[in-house]
Amino acid sequence: MTYTKFPFVPGVYKDDSPLDAESYFTDTTGMRFVRGKIQSRYGNELASTTSLTGIARGMHTWSDASRNPFAGIGTHLRLYLMDVDGNVTDATPVIARDELTNPFTTTISLTTVSVSHASHGLVADQKVKFSNASAVGGITIDGSYTVTSVTDANTYVITHSAAASASAGPGGGTVDYEYFLAPGQVDGLGGLGFGTGGYGSGGFGGSSSGYVLYPRTW
Repeated sequence: MTYTKFPFVPGVYKDDSPLDAESYFTDTTGMRFVRGKIQSRYGNELASTTSLTGIARGMHTWSDASRNPFAGIGTHLRLYLMDVDGNVTDATPVIARDELTNPFTTTISLTTVSVSHASHGLVADQKVKFSNASAVGGITIDGSYTVTSVTDANTYVITHSAAASASAGPGGGTVDYEYFLAPGQVDGLGGLGFGTGGYGSGGFGGSSSGYVLYPRTW
């Protein structure tokens, strides 16, 4: 039996038809060329099935004293920690915690809940957490929520997982709250002239030396 050696050329030829790619590979998967010879390369696998909220712009990896690897991932909305098994924990820093008295008002058949807190300083998409609340309108506001909208300086709105069975409130008793780090800018803005910078920034009609609004990075 005679053997014929096929002189394959390193690389993948995609410019013309396969008939013109004589001696070239026309497609590969999981392969690379080293010193003219083809080798297999490591593949990829999904690190976690948990979806992160926001646009990730920073990551830091480390190992603990037992050599267990971890990753910290910062988005413009949240900070997350992930272990080697893909378990993700929300580690967004807490910026305020205290008590509120009867802050919740519900509307029948709606999942939205109005929260009263004088000079709360929150913005849309900010994370809040409540505990030790009593039921209002047939629902108990307990756990983590996201600010759906801000009504005014003293009131904001969250969304509960279940609709209220009655319009009720203010109620909830003495409620413990935690407010987390506010979201950052999604995109950077900068420049001179009308329409640049944040809406309403600067004096009306006045000149400016320019505005720069940086996106949230970690």
